Amino acid sequence: MSKPINDSYLDPETGVLKNRAGITDQTTLKQHEAMWASAGSFRWTSKPEANSYDLEHLKKIHARLYGEIYEWAGNVRTTDKDKKGILHTSPPQIEAVSKVLFAQLQAEKKALEKAGPEAFAKRAGYYMGELTKLEPFREGSTRTHQVFMSQMARDAGYNIEWQKIDHAQVAYAQIEAMRGNHKPFVVMFEDHLKERSIEARMKDGRLDKDVIAIRVIQKNRDSLDLMERSYPESAHQKHADISTARVMLNSLEYAVRNKNPEVALSRDPSAPSKTKDFQAVPAHVSYKNPLVMVKQSIHAVECAGTTVHHELSQQWQSKHTHELEVGYENSL
Repeated sequence: MSKPINDSYLDPETGVLKNRAGITDQTTLKQHEAMWASAGSFRWTSKPEANSYDLEHLKKIHARLYGEIYEWAGNVRTTDKDKKGILHTSPPQIEAVSKVLFAQLQAEKKALEKAGPEAFAKRAGYYMGELTKLEPFREGSTRTHQVFMSQMARDAGYNIEWQKIDHAQVAYAQIEAMRGNHKPFVVMFEDHLKERSIEARMKDGRLDKDVIAIRVIQKNRDSLDLMERSYPESAHQKHADISTARVMLNSLEYAVRNKNPEVALSRDPSAPSKTKDFQAVPAHVSYKNPLVMVKQSIHAVECAGTTVHHELSQQWQSKHTHELEVGYENSL
């Protein structure tokens, strides 16, 4: 913990931070602080109360984490702080420095939301380093920064595995950031950035290409179920076509979820990524044919980066191009 200079936040008799609970023992205070901060972090992660990505955003996080223990939670510090003899931003400069920093973040926020893991880790490391130098609060800045960065990562479709990061690694990265070296933070994020599951990103309302592909597949699978119930049991060929289409959709979903670079459509659901090209596809199909739904799904899957090997009729493909595009857009 960095040591403040001329610290007015301390109780002069105990040397412990003044707190709402009247705790006079440093160890006990740290335990209460950790407990409240952990609960506040969970509440914020479950339902963020701000997304402006500026100093006010940080203040709201800090107030949520430490408001139960410190009266000054959510307010920038009024005393100097240093880390290993290197001063953090002086209190009179916190507002001005943060304004420049967050203007930079806001300018690239949309790009960061679409960034790959390496690109995101690089910029996240930079901002974590700059926040370390800023150190806006008397106590709890690090945890506040972590919640802030976790929210930013989630916006980009990632989780940061803080629980796997050693405290010593964070401390080292902070010292290096104070010296102007952001690389340790960059490496930390590279090693502990994990893509959120497709289901989680669907709940987040993201429009990642793999998320869109799964939505298209699921929508078409639901349509197949409705179609199947509309046909009498005697319509054997109709049911067979629906069954074939359902197997194809399963193969496509398997490929997307496992990030397979390519997939061959097959009747065999047990080995969706290793089978031969499916050849038993009628040359002419109507818009209501279940294979049109397969083609819509193929389009979405290929947009997500998986090459789909199939032998669907080129005549059928060109004939229904507009219908396929409409089906794809309606699934977004």
